[in-house]
Amino acid sequence: MNRVAENLTGWNQSIAIGRLLTEVLQIIQEHTRQPLENPALQAIRESNSVGRTNHAILISKDGIERSIDDSAAPIKREGGEIIGCVVVFKDISDRQLLEQQVKKQLDDTRFLASIVESSDEAIVCKSLDGIIQSWNKGAQRLFGYTADQAIGRSVSLIIPVDRIEEENRAQKRFRAGEHIAHYETVRQRSDGQRIDVSLTVSPILDESGAVVGASRIARDITERKRSEAALRESEEQLSDFFENATVGLHWVGPDGTILRANQTELDLLGYSREEYVGQPIAKFHVDQEIIENILQRLTSGETIENEEAPLRCKDGSIRYVLINSNVLFRDGKFIHSRCFTRDITDRKLAEEGLKESEQRMRLATEATEVGIWEWKIITGVCLSLFNRKFLRWNPTKPCTLI
Repeated sequence: MNRVAENLTGWNQSIAIGRLLTEVLQIIQEHTRQPLENPALQAIRESNSVGRTNHAILISKDGIERSIDDSAAPIKREGGEIIGCVVVFKDISDRQLLEQQVKKQLDDTRFLASIVESSDEAIVCKSLDGIIQSWNKGAQRLFGYTADQAIGRSVSLIIPVDRIEEENRAQKRFRAGEHIAHYETVRQRSDGQRIDVSLTVSPILDESGAVVGASRIARDITERKRSEAALRESEEQLSDFFENATVGLHWVGPDGTILRANQTELDLLGYSREEYVGQPIAKFHVDQEIIENILQRLTSGETIENEEAPLRCKDGSIRYVLINSNVLFRDGKFIHSRCFTRDITDRKLAEEGLKESEQRMRLATEATEVGIWEWKIITGVCLSLFNRKFLRWNPTKPCTLI
């Protein structure tokens, strides 16, 4: 036994001499853990050299396990008689570990490549000078070019002319090693169609840490942009309706606080937005019973229709309004009321003036000694009776002329 054999087996030559070979060389199969035939015995039996790299594990005297390659050759006399055997084995643990690491790296690389290739998102790698190095199926679907058409060409292939300067600025950033996430821009398909995309750009580094290229992940956000634009337009239209409606509008929160009011309502009452919004709605109601009743009914989910209420203006005057309101509930939660406030002060004053005028007329007609009535000439039917004097004159048929 040489020094290497002693180190691997854990047996000193002086102790090993005279012992069975199978005791000194305990070899098992790596996966099954079953004993393997000793290579020396196999070589003697077959009268020929043998060698194997079949996942053999050598168990040393102190129990340490090492992966080995082993071989053996019989020692023969000139006449062919076998008089002994030479066994050669070497520790391949480091080599095996390296092979496992390489295999894992290859597996990881293949796995990542499959992810890249099967991704719905466009994944493109390019060199520092902007030449496309890789192009997955997601890129083909998004931009319309096949890998053969795109690889080897400048990335400007998919960049609109008016976005070149923007691209140059982005290149300066990733050349400096900066990671650019969720960068929204515009790209151009093979058919000339412009599409909105969200880009994530990461620098590709070599072993020394130097930037040698960039990987880009592009996600089509065209539909999202359209939806956002439609939502903005809807919100602008709603805001325009709210602010420029010819009737007063306001929102009230579940605690009775004014959340929003349009200019018509502010002009009606004479308050600035700062003086009105954020205040309790009850503060501006003359009749507290009315507003408390309205808020209670709204909270219970009732719709308020043509509820008359007097409101106090900033200058102390009173304006009469008709209130129409309901509540926006979300998942059963009171979000805010939607209240339309229509000014009926002029009508209210006109009605009260008419009542006062009629009352004065009634008092005047009752005080006179002349009978006053109104009738329809064709039918002779009394339409209205103005005073009691007429009744005294015609008590039996007060509404028919004699």
